[in-house]
Amino acid sequence: MPGPADLPLLLTDSDASTSLTGQDLPSHAARRPQARRLAGPIRAHEHRGDSAESPQLRIVPDSAESPAALPPVTDPESVPVDRSAVRAIQERLSRKISREGRGSAPSGDAELDAIRGEIHDAVLDHNNTLATAGEPLLSPEAQHALRIAVYNEMFSLGPLTPLLDQPGLTDLEIRGGGKIWCLFNDGRITTHPPLFDSDAELIEFITQLAAMGPTPRPFDRTHPNVDFTLTDGSRASAQAWYTPYPMLTIRKHTLTDVDAEDLVRRGAWSPSIAAFLTACMRAGKSILFSGVAHSGKTTGARAVLNTLPPTTALATIETEDELGLWRLQHRHGRVWSGQELVGGGEVVNGRIAGQITVNDMIPQALRANTQVIVVGEVRGREAITMLQAMQSGFCSVSTIHAHNGRDTIERLVTCVTQLGDYSTTWAYRQAASLIDVVVHLSYIDERHLGGREHYFVDEIVLPRLSGDSPSGFSVPQLYRPGPDGRAIPDMALEPSWMPDLIRHGFDRDFLTPTRGGWPEPMTTIVPTTREALT
Repeated sequence: MPGPADLPLLLTDSDASTSLTGQDLPSHAARRPQARRLAGPIRAHEHRGDSAESPQLRIVPDSAESPAALPPVTDPESVPVDRSAVRAIQERLSRKISREGRGSAPSGDAELDAIRGEIHDAVLDHNNTLATAGEPLLSPEAQHALRIAVYNEMFSLGPLTPLLDQPGLTDLEIRGGGKIWCLFNDGRITTHPPLFDSDAELIEFITQLAAMGPTPRPFDRTHPNVDFTLTDGSRASAQAWYTPYPMLTIRKHTLTDVDAEDLVRRGAWSPSIAAFLTACMRAGKSILFSGVAHSGKTTGARAVLNTLPPTTALATIETEDELGLWRLQHRHGRVWSGQELVGGGEVVNGRIAGQITVNDMIPQALRANTQVIVVGEVRGREAITMLQAMQSGFCSVSTIHAHNGRDTIERLVTCVTQLGDYSTTWAYRQAASLIDVVVHLSYIDERHLGGREHYFVDEIVLPRLSGDSPSGFSVPQLYRPGPDGRAIPDMALEPSWMPDLIRHGFDRDFLTPTRGGWPEPMTTIVPTTREALT
């Protein structure tokens, strides 16, 4: 999806300044919920002027021969942009659009061309104001940077856009108005100059972001925590008032369009594991992915779901849209996607008016003729929704934080019993009878040693009811950790539903030592086996 940085430049006859062209700007702006920011003015603030700590953009000089071939503006370390000017222009354009009664988001090429022209003219007006006041004029590069910043303020993520566009960025952490950390997939952690003049300004920015998504979320003293999804699918989480300063954390999903073959190539799954999980999914087995943070649970869930035929009717039920399967129309043409609504206003029969919870969505998803019901991450009350989904649909897929296969069931039972209405015995029995497969994921991070991250499956267990266990369940390992920690099959165990897998193309030989191993060794700086250390 193109962004403002990808847009070609256009020279004006009068001052050779640069501008946004009409063809590339509008096509995705009309689809972005954040474009609603155009509909109304945003409260003005007192801001610093231009400073060395202003957000930065790298501007490429104009090219009269091939402007469309210019590389994107993603390096936030060059031409400074005056944030007060950005806000002033954005607010002025918003008020103008509101006065004229235009819609909250541009529709059609004509309106988008008009907005592009208005941004261009507003920057020229700003430069004229500087000239009248006897202040230095903006260079053509600075004018172009200002136009991009105004565009980002209206249609994208404001000052965060150039930071989020950095290649390899995985996480962005903002800790108060003056602290910004950028985390990259190669292990680098860098800081960036402040983008907000105060904690109050950061709170207002978070409030606007949370309110402008597809499922608006409040952020105020009565709602001091907010989790929401940005338009590119990134996950955002913010907290304030009970913390020393407001905090915003954004996680970018780097692997969204991924399948089993991709994870085999990346060394995260063995061919045996890929074949087994693909057959499980197609045979209607419910799978729970577990692991610690950053171990690849959501990626694993996407990959196994992407093994289904495109005509399979899927429902995704999440507190926030994280899986994003509805965006992958080439893989999933029939997706019913639901996210929670906070609601607001009066309380009716003990519930907030307009509130929709994950549990409310199960009946609606079933009425939508869905076959596979996916409940995203299980952190607490979602546990009951997951169990209901496994009871109701053809099969289900979910994720949960846990340290191993057995701990996965213990963690799930804890989530259920904390709700207060369910006994431990009932929770164990439901988990053992409804979950067919638990896939536990692990990773080794040697980036600090000059190495890389290694993601892999280390265990696959098959929960089942067992009278021999005090808890009434057992978790036999179909795949157990091998010498290097990666999962290899245990030939002594075979699921009772093996015929179902064979009907969907699974070959029993994948559970033998010959075909059950990993094609390549896992090369680590520190050996992964105890024998190698001695």
